[in-house]
Amino acid sequence: VSDATFFQLDLAVAGSYLYFTRTQPELGTELWRTDGTPENATLVVDLEPGPDSNRIRRLVPVGENLVIVEEDRLWVSDGTPAGTIEVFEGRFDGAVEWNGKVYFLGVSALGLREGGLYETDGSALGTRRADFLPPISFSESPLVATPSGLYFLAFDTTIGAMALWK
Repeated sequence: VSDATFFQLDLAVAGSYLYFTRTQPELGTELWRTDGTPENATLVVDLEPGPDSNRIRRLVPVGENLVIVEEDRLWVSDGTPAGTIEVFEGRFDGAVEWNGKVYFLGVSALGLREGGLYETDGSALGTRRADFLPPISFSESPLVATPSGLYFLAFDTTIGAMALWK
């Protein structure tokens, strides 16, 4: 794999594979995986066909699957092209694994005006908004996972002020 430029945006282990991004002139920057040997480094999927690069920001393992965080889309992959599906489109910040799920703050592209906390279990059907929060407007606040819960800062539209959420 030494014939390409690597961008260490994030490395992640899911199942028995190490996932990473790799740049090649004909493909752009795409998602690859390896079992630890250079000869077994393979392209998982070309999310942005052609030489244009995709916008992978983060790789988050959840069980045997991998959540791929782009600028405006969230994908889940089992490490195969057929098993890589888009599960969320919109604007979002952060992504963190906690208790077997990946959580992120987002505003869906489906036209919802307020943001909220979303979760995915690594499947399309298991990606949804957590319904226990009032409408919030989030900023670049990171999600922080602790043994007791998730924490983040967001503007609570019901009280008109920033609040710490758990």
